[in-house]
Amino acid sequence: MHRCSRVTAGPSPRLPDVRSRARRWAPAILLALAAAAGSAGAQDPNSAQGRQQAHTAEMNRLGHMQQEAAMAPTPEEIAAQQAAYEAVGRRDAAVRNDQQRDWWGVLVVNVEEGYWNATYDAMSPEEALQQALLDCDGDCRMAVAFANTCLAPAQSAQGALFFAAGDDKEEAVDAATRKCTAAGGSNCSGQEDKAVCTGYRYAYSRMERLNERLNFVAIGRNARPKVEFSQGLEAYLAKPLDARGAPPPADPALSAAARPGGPSSASADQPWTAIAVPRGGGKGVGLHLGTSRQNAIDTAMQKCGEPNCEVLLTFTHGQCGAAVIAPAPGGARTFGAVGESGQVAAQEATAACTGSGGSSCQPVFNQCM
Repeated sequence: MHRCSRVTAGPSPRLPDVRSRARRWAPAILLALAAAAGSAGAQDPNSAQGRQQAHTAEMNRLGHMQQEAAMAPTPEEIAAQQAAYEAVGRRDAAVRNDQQRDWWGVLVVNVEEGYWNATYDAMSPEEALQQALLDCDGDCRMAVAFANTCLAPAQSAQGALFFAAGDDKEEAVDAATRKCTAAGGSNCSGQEDKAVCTGYRYAYSRMERLNERLNFVAIGRNARPKVEFSQGLEAYLAKPLDARGAPPPADPALSAAARPGGPSSASADQPWTAIAVPRGGGKGVGLHLGTSRQNAIDTAMQKCGEPNCEVLLTFTHGQCGAAVIAPAPGGARTFGAVGESGQVAAQEATAACTGSGGSSCQPVFNQCM
């Protein structure tokens, strides 16, 4: 008889989990690969390739520095820019001064013959009176000094003469006519073409004044109107011609202020404008309104500020000055002229520019006194 033994199967041996181990090793492997790649890419600075890389980096740095240096302004450009800033500053200061100062005018009457004339845009009443007396022969007296306003005459049929001020010529004429009528004059009439205005708002156009405000140059208030009548002479002129009699005595203090040294001083100084520019072209420019021609020239030359400066033009009351520039090697050339009107002065300045070979003559200044 055979005996049989029963064999029972036990548990199978456990195999390693390869996938789980791979997941645990992956980060470590990636870090190792990255480190290996970094160490492989780094170059020894003493190696040929390392020296080449350092040389390339230095050349790039020098090239960048050269580009920055090329873009930087030269000392000449900095000086020119500074001069331009200073010129703008002087010009802006002059505009602000013009806005706030008194622009004086004076009206004088020849008491012997009855005619009268006025000067205006002066820095002081004494300056205006000096010029007015230069233009008046005989026994001339100041009837009224005025500033920052308009003045107009009105005359009656009997020859009585009245003057009044207003914001514009039309308003001044109306005021003078009413004054004449109120004094008992008949057929009183005023003439707008004989009215005169002096002041910032009359010397600068409305557009110019607006631009100065928008550019924050003229930021103050205009000087207020001023009117100072010579009472004795005003009453004398308000009488009809056949009732005037002898004129009132002249004010000796006023005469001395207007004509230092007496009647022989008819050549007294008067306001002049002068412009100075560098000979042959340059950045400097000097412009000045002086109490005399020599004062205007000296100050303009000083403002020009360069050793080769010369006077471009000078002009006074009743004259106009104009200047044009044209490109030229080494800088622009400037040409100027004086005429009886702004148009005439501009035409003559342009003709001088084109006659000297200028191909693009641009106007830069045109002003009348």
